[in-house]
Formats: sequence, C-alpha cells, structure tokens
Amino acid sequence: MKKIYNFLKLFLDIETDARISRRFRDLDLYNARLEEMNTFLIQDLKNSFGIVPLNELDNEGYYKSTLLSPLPKNTRHLFKISHYKNEKYGDLYLAYVSIDNPNSSYSQNYFMCLCITFIDDKLKIIKRFIFSEDEQTEEKYWRESEGVNDLFFGNLGTFISCERYLEPTECEFSMNDYLTEK
Repeated sequence: MKKIYNFLKLFLDIETDARISRRFRDLDLYNARLEEMNTFLIQDLKNSFGIVPLNELDNEGYYKSTLLSPLPKNTRHLFKISHYKNEKYGDLYLAYVSIDNPNSSYSQNYFMCLCITFIDDKLKIIKRFIFSEDEQTEEKYWRESEGVNDLFFGNLGTFISCERYLEPTECEFSMNDYLTEK
C-alpha cells in the first residue's frame, strides 16, 4: 500500500504544480507539467482534470486577474486507499480525494475516487468517479466519469484492505464510507 500512497502523493503534487504553472506566462513550462501529470493516466484520462494543453498564451487580462488571487498551492487531501482483487485488473486500488486546492471546510469531504492498477508493470490511474448529490432529493452517490468503461462500484472485486489517512469530517456520506471496510 505504501507504493500506492507514494504514487498518489507524487501525482497529486504534480497536478498541483501543473495548476500553478497555468498562472504564469510560460507555455512550455505549463505544457511540460501537464504532460508529466498525464504520464500517471491511461489515454482516456489524459487532459481530463480540468486543465488541458495550450497552443498559445491567454490574453493579458487572464494573467492580471490571477495576480489578485492566491496560487492553488494546496494538493488534494487523500482520505483513504482501498485495495481490491479484481478479476480483470488484478490488484486494484481506490483512492478517495478532495477537491483540488482544498482550503475550506467544504474540502474536508470526498470529491473524487481514483482507480489505480498496474498496466505493463507501471501504476496507472484507469478510472475516476465523481462524488455527486441530487439537487432535489439530496441523495449522495458516485457518478461515473472518464476512464475504462468496464469498471463500476458493483464489480470492484474482493475487498482486501484499506488504509485511512484523513477523516472527511464535513460530510456524513463521506465519513460513513470512510469508516466502512471497503
């Protein structure tokens, strides 16, 4: 599990660096950081975290407006990693993380679940789910997002173990899931 934890921490640090580099007038630096981030992802997930490659710099107004706001320097919170044995993917890990640049109480709850496995002997993020809430019923659930199309919460496989790192205290659903052996 330590290998998965280190992989995730490195990915989350690189994601934060890519978001920060977007604020500067250095197209090569930004695209290089984004490309580095993409090496952690399968093809279907590349450029799917709200930051995409740029061919040209933004207008001057964008850079002036970013001077007034703090840099997005906080990496996502990592709440929990769960390990499953999956029929197709073998060792499968689910990492529950917060929003990017967490800086408020809202950031103390689940936002995304990243599915990680070995592809050609390299760890890769192969799918992500987004934590969602129905506006009318207030029901909370995981919405399928990008990645492999044959992996769902119903077919993760046999639960092996989990490690908990930070309690998602601002959401009852997140906290209940966090405490569940799954």
